[in-house]
Amino acid sequence: MQKLRFLIISPSQGITNLIRETIQNRGDIEADIFVGSLAEGTEIVRRQLRNQYDAVIARGATARMIREFCTIPVIEIQISFYDILQAVKLAENFHEPFAVIGFPEVTENAQMLKDLLQADWPIYTIKEVEEADDVLSMLQKQKTHLVISGMALERYFLKYGFKIIQITTGAANVQKALREAAISCKAYREERENTEMFRQLAEHAPGDVVICTEHGERLYSHITTLSEDYTDHYIDKILQQKTFVEGTIHRFDQKDKILIRQARLRVDGKSLYAFYFMKKELPISISKSGMTVYNRGEAAAAYLLHYDEAVAHWREPGLELSQIASSRYPVMLMGEKGVGKLQMAASIYAERHQEDLQYCVIDCPEISDKMWNFLLRSEDSPMNESGWSLHFREVQTLSEGRMNQLISMVEDTIDFTHNQFIFSATIRPDEKLLPTVATLRDQLNCVVLHILPLRERMNELEQLTAIYLNTYNMEFVKQVSGFTEEARQSMKNYGWPGNLIQFKHVMKQLVQTTDTPYIQKEAVDALLNEEKKAHPETTLELDLTRTLEEINCEIARAVMDKVGNQTKAAKQLGICRTTLWRMLNRTFD
Repeated sequence: MQKLRFLIISPSQGITNLIRETIQNRGDIEADIFVGSLAEGTEIVRRQLRNQYDAVIARGATARMIREFCTIPVIEIQISFYDILQAVKLAENFHEPFAVIGFPEVTENAQMLKDLLQADWPIYTIKEVEEADDVLSMLQKQKTHLVISGMALERYFLKYGFKIIQITTGAANVQKALREAAISCKAYREERENTEMFRQLAEHAPGDVVICTEHGERLYSHITTLSEDYTDHYIDKILQQKTFVEGTIHRFDQKDKILIRQARLRVDGKSLYAFYFMKKELPISISKSGMTVYNRGEAAAAYLLHYDEAVAHWREPGLELSQIASSRYPVMLMGEKGVGKLQMAASIYAERHQEDLQYCVIDCPEISDKMWNFLLRSEDSPMNESGWSLHFREVQTLSEGRMNQLISMVEDTIDFTHNQFIFSATIRPDEKLLPTVATLRDQLNCVVLHILPLRERMNELEQLTAIYLNTYNMEFVKQVSGFTEEARQSMKNYGWPGNLIQFKHVMKQLVQTTDTPYIQKEAVDALLNEEKKAHPETTLELDLTRTLEEINCEIARAVMDKVGNQTKAAKQLGICRTTLWRMLNRTFD
């Protein structure tokens, strides 16, 4: 490969000699080296740029000034902590006061070093050369005659008769600058030389194609069927979340199915990413249809952002999340509303990190007939392809006909697609499992998890409190440390009929409205009283001193209040509507 050509602006002859020696030990660089600083150095660069260099190398403020007009890479020879420390140690040998003066490239590191050493020497930052006159005049009046600085201000110090300790540059910093310049320029050359290869590669690729570096720099882009906003947004998100996986990713966008093939390319030892986008129009609009598709990063953001493994507990002993996720059998999640079934399903999906699965959530109460037919019959359905994790939520709302269709489809496809199926059902403590849900559970040999309600996990209240305190302290920029003992007892005594969803809502309200380090009992009680109106407790306290008939009528009224429909209430109680009506209207002396 042709040697790289650098234009180097050195602050002194000594550093020039060091640069020449370093270049001689490499075989891939040739350089023109000039001594100069600040305006003098920038003028040299302006004159020399016509000679076609790959990069300019300079030190400190000179490099910053060159970057303002230079169109090729400008690499800075860094001034390190060690360089400044060495100058400070020399200054201490004079046993007199000294000051550090310089541009930000010097003084920022000097300030951090001063803080680390807990030293008291003054530091003066200048942004323009002329500011040095005022600083040096002030130091003369303070009887300070020793200064530490870079090499650019030497004539000012001599003008005022100051003793100067110049911050030099070690061989390691020179080597680092040359190495950085060589790597950057070689990469630029390689990318330029490979552009034609990428173009030819893309011409024979199906659909749209984007080839980029691992940092997202586009080396080639050929977009004709999708919008660049769509492809750029997708690629940037994948690279930022570090979720790049080789293979084919399925996405659904309104009425289109988009297949994205992702591949790693190795070009001259460098890793590049290739994205191929292919679009296929679907017979149904995905939007507002009861089905949502996520990749791993999107699923985590949607369901696991405020979640923690401590939140997901189930009644079955001995079952670990990793065992559940790796099982070839479907999983069924049962529990009350708000116990965290959605998060639990997403956790099971995310646990299968070794497999490239897409996550599809099917909202059974909302799904239309058209979408249901698409899911079960279309060749483009996720159920007919491999590499999916499918969560059917609220399966207790499915009709008997749909439930039978779902069972048949899973039985027919699970063995050859190896898809992961997760079902969730909301069931109250006083309810029997619907026959359709029981059939689904038994016929598909589901691994069953009964997610515990919050009232059965009061021993975890402090841990759950810490999770959400941390979350909402960050969100609202608060510093709430916890609850007073009385407030904590109020939280513990509450029945939490809305479970984790309600707990999260209450914690958010309390953190947002609390201005003290600890949440007070009055605030908790006031908010929980409001919650009792929105989430009435389902427990019924019975007066067992009364007659059986009186107790039965009280139970009938409680069921009727909860269900709100005489037909449903009678069916739940196992009696006819006439009997229920009599019980509701029965009075006792």
